[in-house]
Amino acid sequence: MTTAQAPQTLRAAWAVRMGAPLDVFEHPGTHVSISAEVRADRVHLYRTPDASLIVLPEGAAGDAPDVFAQAPAHAATARDVAALLPAMRLGARWRDRIYELPAAQASGFDHVSIHALDASDADAFATFANACPETDRRAGQVNLDDPLVIGWWERERLLGAASLLYPVPAVADIGILVHPQARRRGIAVHLVRQIAWLAARMGKLVQYTAPEPNVASTGVAERSGFALALLEEGLQTDW
Repeated sequence: MTTAQAPQTLRAAWAVRMGAPLDVFEHPGTHVSISAEVRADRVHLYRTPDASLIVLPEGAAGDAPDVFAQAPAHAATARDVAALLPAMRLGARWRDRIYELPAAQASGFDHVSIHALDASDADAFATFANACPETDRRAGQVNLDDPLVIGWWERERLLGAASLLYPVPAVADIGILVHPQARRRGIAVHLVRQIAWLAARMGKLVQYTAPEPNVASTGVAERSGFALALLEEGLQTDW
């Protein structure tokens, strides 16, 4: 029996997750797949400079041959996808920049301010989280019950937190949240670098997702040593 090849890059991991061949992004042009992870009223698009993967919901599987046949030779854009599926009346719903940490960039350090968080830190975490705007909490996606959480402490006060989630077994996705009064001090970069190193030690592909147009989040990813792997665009019916 042949064992399936494990993805060695974030692009490969996303390809497999979305029902496409492992090496799909190595081939220029536009490709099409079907995935149960895509809602019935949505289409996902993953892009590199040279290749695009259009991911249709299972209910649109019948459209896949026509979409593939009519897809442009270049890497399709969101506008191309909407034109290929006029009956769905698709509009742009979101656009994320998905960053990957190259293995050579993974490095940890001991810092007196950074400690692992657990249930005993619940009160401090709640005080910290409540001080952050709701929009930041949603974007940061840090929760105390995440598989691994670390925090930045000063004078027994929690000022920042980073966590890992595992969207698929091979990938660790980073969440980050910093207290509004502690920004522009490099705390986010310190936390992201440290938790990325811990994830790499576990053998994970390390991912950082920055929603556009969040320039600050993009800056944290790039200053932390991450490189852009994919653009993810979501299109939704009547949006």
